[in-house]
This record gives sequence, C-alpha cells and structure tokens, in this order.
Amino acid sequence: MTTVVEVGPCTVRGTEAAPPEWVSVALDCIDDPLALLDERPVEVSGLWRDVLAVVAGGHDGALVLVVPTWWPSGRADVVAAAGRAMTPEVVVLQRSSLSGDDGAGTLVELSADFAVVRSPGTGCLVVPRDDIGPLLETATSVLIDVPAGVAPLPPAVCARLRQLGTPVSHRDHTGVRDAALAALPRPGRRPGRPRPGGGAIAVLAGAAVTAVAAGGGWAAQNLSPRPPADPATRLLVEGRVAVAVPAQWTDERVTTGPGSARVRVSAAGGSPALHITQSVGSTADVAESLRRAIGSEPVGVFVDFDPSGERGGRPAVTYVERRAGSETRWSVVTDGDLRIAIGCQSTPGLDAAVEDVCAEAVRTAHAVS
Repeated sequence: MTTVVEVGPCTVRGTEAAPPEWVSVALDCIDDPLALLDERPVEVSGLWRDVLAVVAGGHDGALVLVVPTWWPSGRADVVAAAGRAMTPEVVVLQRSSLSGDDGAGTLVELSADFAVVRSPGTGCLVVPRDDIGPLLETATSVLIDVPAGVAPLPPAVCARLRQLGTPVSHRDHTGVRDAALAALPRPGRRPGRPRPGGGAIAVLAGAAVTAVAAGGGWAAQNLSPRPPADPATRLLVEGRVAVAVPAQWTDERVTTGPGSARVRVSAAGGSPALHITQSVGSTADVAESLRRAIGSEPVGVFVDFDPSGERGGRPAVTYVERRAGSETRWSVVTDGDLRIAIGCQSTPGLDAAVEDVCAEAVRTAHAVS
C-alpha cells in the first residue's frame, strides 16, 4: 500500500496527525541541523523522522512525499532522508507536477507571499500574490492548489474569472492524494510523459536518486521570476532567500574555506560566480557589523567599503574582497529582518563582463516564507 504525505509549507498532512509543535519546529528549522523542542536541543533530521512516522501511521510500504514546488532541493533532501528511515521506497513529487488534467489548463500553487503558476507553453512562473489576477485572465481553466495553512485567493479574483467564463476549481487534500497516486508508474505501465513546465519527480530507493523532468534538474530551482529580466534567468530559492541567477549556471553549497557558509552559483569552469549568504539583521546594524568584521581581516583583503552604496537600483552596503587570483564585489541588502549578501566573483580586472549578472541578482534578491 502507498501512503501520500503533504509536506509544507505550513503543515504536514498524512493519514494521522503529528503533535502541532513537532510539525511547526520541523518546518521552521528544516534548513538547520539542530532545533529547540520543549526547550531541549534536538536533531532536525531525527525530528523529521518522528513527524513522518506519525503522520504516515507507522506504514512501512511505499511513501509519496508531496512538497512545495518552490522549495530548494536541500529541503526535499531532508524529508526524503527521513522517509527512507521508514521505507526504502520513497517518491518526492512537487505540487505543480500534480495537475490532474490534460495539461491544457492553468495551475496556481499558492504560498504565503507568492504563487507558482504553471500554464501551457510558458512553464512555471513565480509571481507575487497581488499580481496573479491579470495573469489568469487569459487562462482557459484554472485549478487552484491551496496548501493547508495558506490563505486562499481573494474572492474578487475568482469572481472575476467566473465573470470571464473561466472554469475555476480547487484542489483539496483528497485531490492531492489522488493526483499523486495517479502520477506514479504502475507495474506493466510506462510512466506518463512529463508535461512541459511540470515539476520534477524524484524517485528514491535506498541512496539512489533519479530525477525525471522536462529539461531535467530540480524544478524548484528552475522557475522563472515574472517578469524575468532575461529569458535565460532562473529563480534560485535557498533557505529564506530567492534571487534571479543565470539559468545555465550551476549551484552548490560551500561550507569550507574563508567566509561564511554560502551558496555558490557559477558558470562553466567555475568562473565567474555568485556567492549568496543570508542571516538575520536589521538595516540599522548591517553597516556597523560589517565594518567590524572587515576590520578583523588582514589589511588589503577588504577594500572600498561603502555603507551608503547602491547596486541593482537599491541601497546596499558594498565592498570588495580580494583574494589570490580573484576579486569579489559584495553587496549587502536587507528585506525585513533578513540580511542578504551577494558577492560577484571574477578575475581581477574583468568584473565589467559580469556586472549585469551581479546587478540583476541584487535587484531581485528577496525574502520568501
């Protein structure tokens, strides 16, 4: 028997209910190794194993985990690893891959701040919730996917669509379960052809991972912001940060060497590259804390510090980091309580060649929930 579990963004739903505090802490700390539960430190990986064991009702058959399309691959890895502690047969599906139709309609997957819209011929777009109405007015039909705990679309948007004669339907937990089961290969039946713009299907057995998607890759990191600055831009979502980066550049987590742990997004051959970090910090303290950190490094490593700089059309604290054979121009911006640092690394003297990439990354960097 196969069990389907919806994971995120606000709750975890299966055949049984886990303690709300377990679920809340597991989701809030999914990007961290440790969390506090009942004022005690716990391993997040172990907490996720406990949550899935409860919501799956102790079932040891095949486990299907349905995750938000916009989640970075690292979050999917966390829940997949927890699932493999229960059963070697784990399938991870993105919500946007579960259309439940013939692919001719438009699917809207909502989150707290934005929506993933999958339309025929355009693939998946990430749009602010407030901008979604006009985008749907040309749709032939609309399927609205509202995960548990997420606010629905304003009634005026649905009323406008019905006024235009556009069929509107909503998908509930039962619809998600049925669509997830229908997406799985059956014995003696070839898997369905991936739909253009559909989410990736990651099938995990033991430690093996196979990604099946139109275009390949984990689709949450290949969504395009709307409107995109360039057709070759994708939206990279990591932790609480989303930023537009070149579509063909690859990303990796860097946890060694000088500087903070970060995501490195680079062109073929490793250069040029973008470095993206995130931390909690207000606009008031960002310049002073950076000034102290820079002052602790050897003279000449960090230069051109400007607490009132500008990059990508927005205020930023800027400075340049010089290491052997490379130069990184850093821009630090804030979005709410989140401090986002974006470094553009290039060979000394060749920074102008990637200035547009750097400016676009800074311009689009924002917090997500």
